[in-house]
Amino acid sequence: MIRRSTVAVAGTVALALAAPAAAPATVAGVLVEPAPERLLARDAVRVALVGLSTGRVRVALQLTGAAGGATLRSRGRIVARPTGSVVRLPLDGAARALLAGCDPLVATLRLRTTRTVRETATTLQRAGAPCATPTVVRSAPPAAVTAGTPGVATSGGLVDLPAEVVDRDLALLSATGVRWLRIALDWERVEPTPGAVDFSRFDRVVDLAAARGIRTLLVPTYAPAWARRVPSGPEPRSAAEFATFVGRAVAHFRTRGVRDWEIWNEPNLPRFWGPRVSPRRYGSLLRPSAAIARAVDPGARILSGGLARTVDSSGGLTALRFLRGVLRSGGLGDVDAVAVHPYTYPLRASVPTTDRRNAWPDLGLRPDSVRAQLRATGRGRLPIWVTEFGAPTGGVDGVTEQEQAAILADGYALARRSRRLGPVFWYANRDLSPIPGDRERSFGLFRFDFTAKPAVAAFAAAVRRETPAP
Repeated sequence: MIRRSTVAVAGTVALALAAPAAAPATVAGVLVEPAPERLLARDAVRVALVGLSTGRVRVALQLTGAAGGATLRSRGRIVARPTGSVVRLPLDGAARALLAGCDPLVATLRLRTTRTVRETATTLQRAGAPCATPTVVRSAPPAAVTAGTPGVATSGGLVDLPAEVVDRDLALLSATGVRWLRIALDWERVEPTPGAVDFSRFDRVVDLAAARGIRTLLVPTYAPAWARRVPSGPEPRSAAEFATFVGRAVAHFRTRGVRDWEIWNEPNLPRFWGPRVSPRRYGSLLRPSAAIARAVDPGARILSGGLARTVDSSGGLTALRFLRGVLRSGGLGDVDAVAVHPYTYPLRASVPTTDRRNAWPDLGLRPDSVRAQLRATGRGRLPIWVTEFGAPTGGVDGVTEQEQAAILADGYALARRSRRLGPVFWYANRDLSPIPGDRERSFGLFRFDFTAKPAVAAFAAAVRRETPAP
């Protein structure tokens, strides 16, 4: 059980780590001397562990940057003593290349004993490294937000459509007055094979949106087949590999004005994590991803992954139970907001009910709400963003087009009266199918043939009524 530890790397990097006995270690401070090149003169790094309970432990130090990653591991188990132990971690070529560079790195220390695994992540800066003066990237600051700021969460296939179709979709959205778009940034589409990184299909959509004055919230998610923990689900095999992808994405899209990032989509559902969801493993993915995003772009705004409406018997975990697990593991990390998907269909958000199909009360009205959990853990000032909210006009629990518009108007009116609630993104922009009765493909503001549903007028009215939070 780790109560307190201090890690020193070759006298050059010092990480001060502290945590209660029952929680994972968290970063208390970082010191980087102005001459990291001294580290490269050695063939290994030395990690000094102080304040551990006596026992055998394996040590791994993962270095992750936008250009890649490297893992330094102890060879065999080390005898840890309360008075201190020193572990020697051999340097390899990948680690030397990272340490010789100028980009910020995330250092993740992982200690494994026979009973527990403890992990912490922090950011290493090259304060005095002999590097060229960095190019100044002029990016717009994160957009101002108010309670209920209307946005649109796009359907997953948008980036695969021809440019003229994408632009037609964006023209329709722009006419409503919307100024914010949520897009899933699938790792499996960006890097289908190791090293073959291609952001171009996402560049096109982000650029077309920017040309119409629409900002983008990007959602890094879904590991490619070669980087999955198991073949049957998109969970990454390595949080450090996923953090490397996040770092590359933040560095790339910052030049296109993207400053807002939501780390994963609906990790409490097996469909989007699988085959078994895990608050602890998601927290272990969120911490280094948020750290590298912050390191690459200190002005970025970072959200936890939006949690879905579901029941525990579905194979997933309810948003409230999942969030409680993430908070207990210390996994919420350095985020600026918590994202939730409080769908209510076929009900309206404001109608008093105990029906769990109405997930809106999970935000703050139920005793074990998101807001209550954040307050109980000292994070009560964090805003809650609704990064998906909508209603289908077909299939099981589907509603009429007129009722869809009423659900939309009701949700945005309720959001504007809520304290510490951020933007609300309506899902989705346009139906994905013309087939009647297809629930998953009928959430759009617009029909498949680009004609407007009644919800379009309700959404445009919500944009016009946007007001600051009280």
